[in-house]
This record gives sequence, structure tokens and C-alpha cells, in this order.
Amino acid sequence: MRALHVIKRVFRVLRFNYREIILFELIYRILFAVCVISLNTRLFSFAIKKAGYSYLTAKNLVGFFLHPWSIFILLIIFMFLVFYVFFEVCVLLAAFQASEYGERLKLQDLIKKGIKNLIRVLKREQYICILYTLFFFLASGMFYLYPAAERIKTIRDTMRNLKAMPSVFYGIQIGFYLIVLYHIPKLFTVPFVIMDEKEWKEAKKLSRLFWKKQPVFITASFFFVCIAIDFISKFLLYVGTLLAAWIINSFVDKSIQLAMVLTVFDWLQLVLMVLGSIGVVLFSMAFLMGIYYWYREEYQMKPEQTLFLKEHSLKSHRLTTRILAGVIGGFFILFFYDVISNGVYYAKKVFPDIQITAHRGSSKEAPENTMPAFELAIAQMSDYIELDVQRTMDGEIIVLHDKSFKRTTGINISPWNVDYQAVLSLDAGSYMGEEFLETKIPTLEEVILLCQGNTMLNIELKNNGHDDGLVEDVIALIEKYHFENQCVLTSTSLMYLKQVKEQNPDLETGYILSTAYGSFYDNNSVDFFSVSSGLLNEKIVRQIHESGHAVHAWTVNSKTELERMKLLGVDNVITDYPVLAREILYREEDTEGIMEYVRLMLDR
Repeated sequence: MRALHVIKRVFRVLRFNYREIILFELIYRILFAVCVISLNTRLFSFAIKKAGYSYLTAKNLVGFFLHPWSIFILLIIFMFLVFYVFFEVCVLLAAFQASEYGERLKLQDLIKKGIKNLIRVLKREQYICILYTLFFFLASGMFYLYPAAERIKTIRDTMRNLKAMPSVFYGIQIGFYLIVLYHIPKLFTVPFVIMDEKEWKEAKKLSRLFWKKQPVFITASFFFVCIAIDFISKFLLYVGTLLAAWIINSFVDKSIQLAMVLTVFDWLQLVLMVLGSIGVVLFSMAFLMGIYYWYREEYQMKPEQTLFLKEHSLKSHRLTTRILAGVIGGFFILFFYDVISNGVYYAKKVFPDIQITAHRGSSKEAPENTMPAFELAIAQMSDYIELDVQRTMDGEIIVLHDKSFKRTTGINISPWNVDYQAVLSLDAGSYMGEEFLETKIPTLEEVILLCQGNTMLNIELKNNGHDDGLVEDVIALIEKYHFENQCVLTSTSLMYLKQVKEQNPDLETGYILSTAYGSFYDNNSVDFFSVSSGLLNEKIVRQIHESGHAVHAWTVNSKTELERMKLLGVDNVITDYPVLAREILYREEDTEGIMEYVRLMLDR
């Protein structure tokens, strides 16, 4: 009966304004996602740069956090997140209060009441309440925030080190849950402070009074809501993945089926992570407010003071409200445009997973360094495409690996000895079959146009001794198409990389190594190192990471070597088999069962 009564109260605080609540949550989370990608990741990248790092590891993390610029910028990001969370809670409490008293609100009225709640708390300097709200948000969303945080490589590496020490790892977990249990009696302080304008101490006493009435039921119900929504999210993830696999198996070419399913699975995880976090906050707060109003009735408390406040603060300033809405809308459009143009780059800088680079395109299924190979690499969801560039006699930048056309076209001549018109007459595809007959050697410009908005490029500047103007011409092309945030430049020549940094310091550079001895990683012209996978071991990867640089491993084609690179913690694998790489690198223990079933479906 107790549970049934609580469910009725939860339904009561939701029923009048549930459409507006859901609409607000969706808009607010989308706005948050856009702003975070565009603003916070920029600030974080700026902090990393100011602290003198291009790469964060568990070891240099302390130095990063102690740097003055890092402290300042991280404080700004923290304050932004705190007020973002607190405003969301203020709006939800306003919606629940209106529903409790039978009042329907439009979305704009909901937001206005939320702003008023926020302003009142700030005027009364109830900062402890704001911080506690953040704690409540973290505690209720723990099943979603942990996997989201593990997408950040530094945190993932730290957690891997902790898991190697089970007593420490489980000790931290137990400690966190004990802290949550200790603070659960304060759950009702938030509505008392925001809605009833109580001071923190008084609100804490009233909250404990409510909690002591049924402590086991309230505590167990709080955890049950979180666990139930997590279970529903996982169920929807698996059902959605199987449905996507069935559709893909029915309508998509066999060569890209697995890559597409893995990408859909990853996107479903992200979407359900967002929706699950909305559900957890929404239903845990609705549960909280249902019990809150139930006990207010039992103790015969007067209605909250905020019900009797005059509605004049925003209604009498319609012009100000419209100007504010216009400014916010303008910023949103700018942020959204920035996310479309640069967001993927900044997200990868701050939330780097192991990236997959298609070596010369998907070069085992299409002719290397040709448009069919690049198009297939994009279809196979490669994060990067690696290609090689050289100049012809008349200065055209073409995509070619060798110093001669012989291996791919049968014509034994070097690019610096022919003009572009002669290159156009060459057949670079028939060596892989009649279906690629008359495939042309593309220019870098053509590849940039193909890849814009689709994937990143790893452009290797070939050092053939005949391309003095190569660096300048490549940078000019990149800048012409505003491609700076969608490519990296690599070379075996440090001189080329120095020229790149001199001409455009913001371009990311990688030094290609076939040997790795000594302090090779100490160079200001290099942002990451591209190293033969056979040379990599735990010590070398650790040294490069601790020097503040990323590690790209080439050319990784076998399952065993891919798994070894994953264990070593490299940042990018360059492979001829991007689909296989995605399957191995993105495999997780808790999803292994569903992925095995998907593979059986696709193999039928």
C-alpha cells in the first residue's frame, strides 16, 4: 500500500505538466550538448595548451591540475556545470509544484519560474544547497556518469590502474556509496530551500524529520529508481542493436555491415546515456517530490511561500525577456555552427577513444590511395584516412605513396618528372580487378572535398627530395577549404614538420618513426608520434604519453596485434582493415554476448 500511494503521488506531480517537462528536458540537454562541445572543450583544450601539454596521462594529470591556467579554466567549467544542473532542478521543482496544485504551465512559464527560483536562492546566498544539488545529480546519475567519464582516455587509464588494485578500487566504490547513504537523509533539503525558502539548517532538520518516518523505504526506493532505469536503458540498447543488425543485414552491402552495426551500437549507447540520465533525474526527483508533498499533508504544513509571490519580475519586462531570448538564441546558433564545423575535432581532443585510420583508404578492398578506397573507408566508418602526397612537375599535389607509378600503374616514372595531364592518363585501379579499370590518381584537393564533414585526414608529406614547395602548397589547400581542424600532417622529415609549425602553428603534426630509441619524443614541432607497431611496448608508449604526446601505431592488421595495441593504450591504429579494427578495439566485456549474436546474424 505504501508503494502504491507513493506511485500515485509521483503520478500526481507529473500528470499536469509532463509534456512541458519532457520538452524542456530534451531542449535543455541538446542546448547543453551543443554548448559543452563548443565552449567547454575549447576551454579544456586551451587549458591543456597553456599548461604545456598536447596530451594528458594519469601521470601528468596532477601537473596539469596545479597549473594556474588550468585551475582558472576548470573553475569556470565547474561553475558552468553547477549552475546548469541547479537551474534544471529549479525548473523541475517549479513544474512539480504547479502539478501538485493543479496548475498547467506553458514551457515559457516553466522557464520563468525556474529563473525566479534560481534568483531567489542566489539572493539568499544558499550556496550549500546549490552544491548539494550537484551531489544529488551525481548520485542519481552514477550509472550513466561513470561510463560517460570512462570515455575520457585519462580517466579510463586511471580506472584501469585502479582496477589492477582491487582493494583500492572496491574501497573507493564502497566509500562513494557510504557517502551517498550518509547524505540521503538530506534529500528533502533542496525543495525546502528552493520552494519554501527555508534556511539550510532548518531545511536539513525538516528533511531528516521526513526521512526518519520511513528511512529504509526512502533509501531503497532511491536506489531502485536508478537501477530500474539503468536496466531499461540496457534492455533498449540490446533490442535496438538487434533490430539495427536485422535491418542492416537486409539492406546494406556485406562489406560494411559489421562496421555499421558497431557504429550504430556506439551511437545508441550515447543516445540512451542521455535519455537515461534524463529519466533518472526526472523520476528520482518526481519520487522525491511525491513523498515531499505526502509528508507535508501528514504534518499539515502550509503551502510553500513561493506560491504567494507576486508574478511581476519577468512579465513587466517583456522587452528585456525578448532581448535575452534573442541573445541566447544567437549564441545557440553560433555554437551550433561551431559544433558542425569544429565540434568533432574538439570532442576527439578531449574525449579521445582509440581512433581507427584506414591506411591509404580501405586498401585491401579497393586500389590504394584512390577515390574508391577513400569512399569505402568513409562507408566503413573510419575515423581517419591516411594518404601520401607528392607534387607533379607542374606543381599539382597528387596522392601517391611510392617514388614511382610503377607498382600501381605499371608505368615506371616519377611524379616530379611528369605533369598532371600525363598523370590523368594513368590507370591506378586495374591491378585489383576489372571493376576498378581506369581508376585515376586523385589530387589532394579532390580528397579534401570528399572528406569535408565526413572523416579526418592523415596527410603524409612524402620526403622524396624533389618537393621543396610541398609544405606551403599543402597548407594553402588546407586553409583554402578551412580544413585545419579536420586533418593532421605527418612526415618522416622533421624539417617538413618544423615548416608546418612555422607557417601554421595550429596544425597538428605527427613524426613517423621506424625506430624508437633515446629521447626522440622531445621536440616542439611534433604533437604525436606515428610508430611502427612492432617497435611499441609498454615502456615506449608510457614514455611518449608522459612526454605529453599521443601514439599512432602502424600498420596493424592482425587480431593479435590489434588486441596488443588496445592493451598498450595507443591512441590511433593505422590499418588496412578498418572494420576488423573497429570490432576488436571497441569490444567490451559487458557487451561481448550481444556482439557475438550480432556476428551470427550477419554471417547468415
